[in-house]
Amino acid sequence: MKTTFTDSLFRKNWTMLCAVAGLHLMGGQLLRAQDIIYKAAGDSIVSSVDEVNDDEVLYFNVPTTKGSVRRKLSVKEVSKIKYANGYVELFESTTLSSGRTVTSALAFDVIYTVSGSELKAKVLEVDESSVTYSLLNSKTVDKIATDRLIGIRYANGYEEAYNAPAALKQKAAAQALAAASQKASAVLNPDVIKLDNGKEIKARIQEVDELNIYFTPFDGDAGKREAIALEKVFKVMYANGYEETYAVSKKALAKEEAAEEPEAKPSKAPEPKPAKVVEAKPAKVAEPKPEKEKIAKAAPKRAEPAEKKPAVAAAPLAPQELAVIRLTDVLKKEPITSLQKAAFEPMSVEYLDLRSNNLKALPAEVKNFKNLVAINLSKNNLRKFPVELLDLPNLQYVWLDETGLQSLSFEGEPLEKLKKSHIVFISAKSNRLTRVSSSVFGLGNLQELKLNNNQISGITWDKKTDLSQSYLQSIDFQSNRLSSLPVELKDLPSLTELSLSNNNIKSLDKETAGFKTLKSLKLNSNPLKKITPQFYQLSAIEEVDLNQTQLTSLPDSVSKLSRLKVLVLPGTFATFPADFGRLKLLTELRLNNSTPYSKIQQFPAAVLSCQRLRTLDLSGADIKALPGEIAKLKRLENLYLSNCRLSTLPEELFTLPRLKVLDLSNNKITQVSKSVAELNSLENLNLTDSPVEGASLLSLRRSLPSAQIEYFDDDFGLNFTSAPLPANKLSNFKRLFAACDQGSPAAYVELGDFFNSSKDYGLAVKAYRVVAENPRLAGTGKSMACLLSIAEIYDDVDNVKPYTSPYKRKRYADYDDYLNTSANNKAFQSYLAITKVNPLDPVARQAQKKASARASIICNEIAENLEKIFERNTAEIERLIQGSGDMQNLSAGGEKIMNDAVVDNSEAGAAVGAVLSIFGSVAATAKEDKSEKYKSQNVRLKSDISSLKAQATQLAAN
Repeated sequence: MKTTFTDSLFRKNWTMLCAVAGLHLMGGQLLRAQDIIYKAAGDSIVSSVDEVNDDEVLYFNVPTTKGSVRRKLSVKEVSKIKYANGYVELFESTTLSSGRTVTSALAFDVIYTVSGSELKAKVLEVDESSVTYSLLNSKTVDKIATDRLIGIRYANGYEEAYNAPAALKQKAAAQALAAASQKASAVLNPDVIKLDNGKEIKARIQEVDELNIYFTPFDGDAGKREAIALEKVFKVMYANGYEETYAVSKKALAKEEAAEEPEAKPSKAPEPKPAKVVEAKPAKVAEPKPEKEKIAKAAPKRAEPAEKKPAVAAAPLAPQELAVIRLTDVLKKEPITSLQKAAFEPMSVEYLDLRSNNLKALPAEVKNFKNLVAINLSKNNLRKFPVELLDLPNLQYVWLDETGLQSLSFEGEPLEKLKKSHIVFISAKSNRLTRVSSSVFGLGNLQELKLNNNQISGITWDKKTDLSQSYLQSIDFQSNRLSSLPVELKDLPSLTELSLSNNNIKSLDKETAGFKTLKSLKLNSNPLKKITPQFYQLSAIEEVDLNQTQLTSLPDSVSKLSRLKVLVLPGTFATFPADFGRLKLLTELRLNNSTPYSKIQQFPAAVLSCQRLRTLDLSGADIKALPGEIAKLKRLENLYLSNCRLSTLPEELFTLPRLKVLDLSNNKITQVSKSVAELNSLENLNLTDSPVEGASLLSLRRSLPSAQIEYFDDDFGLNFTSAPLPANKLSNFKRLFAACDQGSPAAYVELGDFFNSSKDYGLAVKAYRVVAENPRLAGTGKSMACLLSIAEIYDDVDNVKPYTSPYKRKRYADYDDYLNTSANNKAFQSYLAITKVNPLDPVARQAQKKASARASIICNEIAENLEKIFERNTAEIERLIQGSGDMQNLSAGGEKIMNDAVVDNSEAGAAVGAVLSIFGSVAATAKEDKSEKYKSQNVRLKSDISSLKAQATQLAAN
């Protein structure tokens, strides 16, 4: 029989690995790998397959001895062979009309990957770098790189081998060797059952259920099956190294009881600790053993009459033991989107994306994906949470957005099942939920719950729910129908983030009592008018968002929020309390900047005492001036003062050593002091829609070479962004600006050229204008060249330059567009202006000649543009005249119908005729009026076209 790469990979390599692992000899017997031959009749043979040819399967019985006889079996009797290394070879039998039965491989291709998996598929295309294929029973087409392949066995028997990278081959070999070694250990060593009384039983464990362990003695009769109750078992140590603890030994219990104090003293429970998140990868399920070692807790004692002891305060929540994979790491994984593809490799599926598949229930195949970490079922037709997901041992992330979900409840599910669930994240956004069951909070490891964009009005309480052991940290109720703070959540010991934005909460009364661990509370976009003093007892709160509420002030008791770091206030806010400055930890204060000109009329002095502020946003406040005391906020990094009606800036502002972002957009500032250069940390200066003068902008660029400057340019009527100057060119810029200080025209020209090439057209024009508008340089080559450069920046009819301006040259859509916007054509106007200047040197004359040529070309292009408009008008006139005639005929027909109806005494006919007559007459008149308008335009168009062509001829002659 011909040896192929599949033979060597899946048969001979196993023998080699067994030899390396020392599996050849055991007790004088030859130990062969156990292959299973499945017969067509339904029975199977445990064997060691030696050879498979076209007619026969040659094998040895297992266990074998040195004298074992090689046996044979006709391939006609075989349906499949499952080799010890996991490879499965399938056969099919076909009965011909002659009665002869032919057995052959199934009609599909098999792709063998370096990871050891087999893809049963139809190969569509093979090129140098990849293989395109479609899995069986799937319409999806996928690709796999050839460097990830070992080979392909085609349905016709042809086999193709690939040279996978050596590192991948070594990895696959190492994985196979590790698996072989583990299997060898399991064969050579016994499982050990340690009993509670200290005794040990060496055995081969066959099954473990909720009550018993079933095993056969290691050294005894292999056919004798015994059982022992779990309550007698302390620990099981499996031959593959895995250990499982079931109970604490009696000796350990006795020692703990002896160490107990005779009487427990009442103590105050320390503050609950939030759950710890540990990065980890999901464990691969490789053996039919329990998936994860469980740390046993002390066995409960029998209840006996005892003397009552003083009540002890509840212990804090223990740190979470679950190894949680970060969501960012999950989303980096390549999701499997085909259920058929996932079913072929169930143990390798970690991230399954089944969005938009019109699913009405969880597919049955999902229960086999034991290593599944994340599943996205969004945009399907599910009505309830698929409780089967609770049984997946490694599942942590679940998305059920836009599924029409109407119920989110685990009532009726065993509490122990909920506690064992490893789900840490559930997203059920944009569904039809009206209430949420508290049983959801009973999921043992749930940390984050997203319920925004539903219709939730409250929480249905399940008496069996125990919140004291919940690790839930974040709940998002944004955009629901809650009218108050859900008090049921106050006992969650780990809750730190709660979003209630965009609900219908009008006041906060006593609901805020509790919530001892809450750090972030979002109440924005609620009709909230009142906050009671109990709110200020949220001792752990660090962030409060009150944006777009109806609050106008805060009481002095706000200072009790001693840990507050972030506060967002609404545009209705008018006054700050006197002791606001006692919020010593406040690092971020924002006023709603979506409402221009709030009720705050001056800079709030109380804020100046919050000297840890890093971000201050007073956008929209009508403060008009900034106090010099702003310099007290030495830690300030971000200052937003958009739309504050500022016209000047105090010098003290430029002494803030850490300022990175300064937003002065939409103000009345025309100049910025050169002292701005002292802001060494500044990264972004926003002056958009503020009328800062050109010279001041050039000075800013010089003073802040490393900052991004956003500014408004009145030459273009739009905002520009000037990027930081390149670090390797800073020395050259300092030289240029120094030369500019000496009045060097060449330096300004060089600056303009740099900004022009950097697409910073606003600053480019401003640099060129310094030279072009200098009266001492009028008519010189430098002045004319700068005027020409400015014209060329506007000359962009094809919109190649990345800016949009009403002053850029354009093509006209119709004659009205030409009349309304042709005066804004700064490119044409600039070229014409150059042709009227008296040139004083050869460079100036050359620039003027180029400007004349460009102006002549533009004249001809505009004339051509107007000629096309003339042609469209002519065609439209003909269409309108034809239409007017049709409408006149319609009107005449209506009159005839009306006259006939009068004769026939038909009121209905008279009404229809009248309508047709009036409609036809009005429509005919409208079309005639419109055609007259186009006729009038064409008369003027002829004149304009003639003038433009004459002007073009004259300019070309210059």
